[in-house]
This record gives sequence, C-alpha cells and structure tokens, in this order.
Amino acid sequence: MTAPDYALISPATAWVNPIPPAPTFTIPPNTNGLTERNLRDQYKHQCNLFQTQHNVSQALKKLIDDAVPNEYLDEIRQPYLNLLPISIPDIFAHLYQQPSSNVTPEAVEERHLSVEKQKYSLDEELTTYFKRLQDYQTFAAQGGEEVTANNLMNIDCQDCRQ
Repeated sequence: MTAPDYALISPATAWVNPIPPAPTFTIPPNTNGLTERNLRDQYKHQCNLFQTQHNVSQALKKLIDDAVPNEYLDEIRQPYLNLLPISIPDIFAHLYQQPSSNVTPEAVEERHLSVEKQKYSLDEELTTYFKRLQDYQTFAAQGGEEVTANNLMNIDCQDCRQ
C-alpha cells in the first residue's frame, strides 16, 4: 500500500478478515463464456486473498509467540495444541492488559531457580527447551542482570548431566 493510500485510512478503521470463499465454485445456469471467465477469476482472487491473509496471520502469531515470554501468553494459549486461537488484535489487546513492572533481582533469582528445576525430557522439543532459556535470558536483562551464552550453556549442561 502506498503512503498516500495509507494516509486515507482513518485510525478508527478496524481490520476485517476476508470472507472465506465457498468450498466449491459453481457456475449459474445460462452463463455466457465471458461472464463465466470473470466469475472464475473473481473466485481465484478471493481464494488467493483469503489464503494470503491466513498465512500472514499465522506467521505473525508465530513471531509474537517467539518474541513474547510464555507467561504473558499462557492464559490465551490452547493447552494441548500450544496454539494462539484468537485474532491478532485480540492477542495485542491481551498483551496491553498485562501488568508491567520493574524486574527485581529476587524475581530474576526465582526465575533462574525455576529454569534449573525444569528438566529437559525427550518428549519435549528442543526448540521449546531453548525458548525457555532465552525467555530467562530476556527476563534477566530486563532486571539489569546479564546472562551470557556461557551461563545458558552451563544451565543446559547441568540439565543434561542429570
């Protein structure tokens, strides 16, 4: 979208998801060839628009999930599927409602102990385990403590030895 077009959108304009097209394309009876071709093109355009919006929405949810610590998203996450089933505006509204506070050294120490207690199991994906370590590193940085890659490796090595 060009900058002049974007400037025409008022701030109160809400995003509306595209309507999913019908599962099958049907041609009305007594339709001439040109009209049929136009209807097919419109249907393909609607399918592409819907698929693009869906893919962008899923990618944005994945980026939000990777960027935001788990404790802020656990309330809205589906427990068994580990998915964020609500819309992007609803996710942001939920995140804006979360209390923000200064991270104390005691909270960082408490998080450190909880990370050490959570052992890696073979049923868990490695990405989930390392995301937990990265969340701890981010949390500690918010509290003014630096957790280096060596510190994370020490936690990881202690976990693997046990």
